[in-house]
Amino acid sequence: MSEALFRKRIQDFSKHCNYPSHWQSIESSATGQGIPDLNGCYAGIDVWIETKYTEHHRTKNIGLKPMQIAWLYKRAKAGGNVWIALYMKSKMRNVGFIYIWHGKDVRKVNELGTFFPPFRLLRVEKLKDWEDFYETIFKQLDNV
Repeated sequence: MSEALFRKRIQDFSKHCNYPSHWQSIESSATGQGIPDLNGCYAGIDVWIETKYTEHHRTKNIGLKPMQIAWLYKRAKAGGNVWIALYMKSKMRNVGFIYIWHGKDVRKVNELGTFFPPFRLLRVEKLKDWEDFYETIFKQLDNV
């Protein structure tokens, strides 16, 4: 798994779950600095996700850049539906964990990494597990 493959899974697996959403990968030097990796839309709900990947169970540095921190914080402060999703490789075959934090917590996530409690921590092994990911980013707005 890599960060690019994690993004691809987010985009592809939604087609097989109860969240057939539209996704756009934002990986271009032509876009503004700090804009998250993915923009998605489901049932009129627009989300932005900054994706990260690690093989370390506990890490303070998840690789957020200053412009990403600024963008996520400003968008969240303006009421945007923005998330940080970190895929952590497990030692168990075909199992991974996804830490999900809301963008409003980006400064704490940058400071503490996986030591800062996530909004949601998911174990992903089967396609069904991914439904919980989409449920979180598209339906949990009132609980953030």
